[in-house]
Amino acid sequence: MYFVAADTSLDEALEAAAATGAAMVFPEYEEFDPEDLISDDPDAIENPDVAKIMASVARHKGNITQVSVHWATAGLLCSWQAEAAWVEQTKEKIKLAVGKAGSFKMQQFADQQATKRVNAEKLVEELMSDPQFRASPARERIAVAKAILPISENDRDSTRDLALAYVSSRAAAESVRLELEIKKNLDQIATELAATAEWAMTPLARPRKTLASQHLLKITDGWSMPPALAEVLRDRAAQLNGDS
Repeated sequence: MYFVAADTSLDEALEAAAATGAAMVFPEYEEFDPEDLISDDPDAIENPDVAKIMASVARHKGNITQVSVHWATAGLLCSWQAEAAWVEQTKEKIKLAVGKAGSFKMQQFADQQATKRVNAEKLVEELMSDPQFRASPARERIAVAKAILPISENDRDSTRDLALAYVSSRAAAESVRLELEIKKNLDQIATELAATAEWAMTPLARPRKTLASQHLLKITDGWSMPPALAEVLRDRAAQLNGDS
C-alpha cells in the first residue's frame, strides 16, 4: 500500500501502522541531486532550457527533499512518502521543455525533408528535360542520370539519391504512357512513317527499323522506346504501304 503526503499526513500514516499492528516503522530520506531530474533521459541536459532549469535548482543539492516511512503488516509492505512540491514542479518543467524541443526537432526534420523533396523534384525536372537522358535506353537511364548529376560535396542530405529514385519511376511511367499512346495510334504513325521520303529510299528491313526508331524519337520528343516497338512500327508501315 502506498500513501502520499498530499492525501495522508504523517500522523495519519503512523496511526494506520499502529492500527494494523506493525511492530516497527523504517524512516528513509533522500538528498536532492539535480542529475536525478534527468535520470531517465540523460541526453536532456543538451537541451538549453533543461540546462537552465537544472542550474536554477542546483543550490538545493544535498538538501533533504523526500522523506519516506515504511512498515510491514499482514503480508503487505506499506509506504508513506512526502516530497518537496518544487521538485515535482521542476520535473514537470523539464518534461515540458523536453516535449517542446522534441516537437521542434520533429518540425525541423519535416521541414528539412520537405525542402529535400522540393530540391529533388527540381533535379528530376532537369533530368526529364535532358535530351541525353530521354534518349537513353531504360536499362541505362540511371547510369546516364548519375553522369548528368555528379556527386556534390554539399549534398549532405542525399538530395541527388532521392532525385535518382524519383526519376527512375517517373521515367518508367512516362515510357509506358508513350508506348501505350503509340500502340493506340499505331496505324496513323505507321502511315506517316511510310509516307516519308527516307522510307521510300530505304527498302531493307534493318535500315527501316532504324528509321522507325528515329521516327519514334521525333513523336515522343526524344524519349527512347523499346527496340521491339520500332520493329512493330516498321512492320506495320510496310503492311500499310504494301511492301510486305
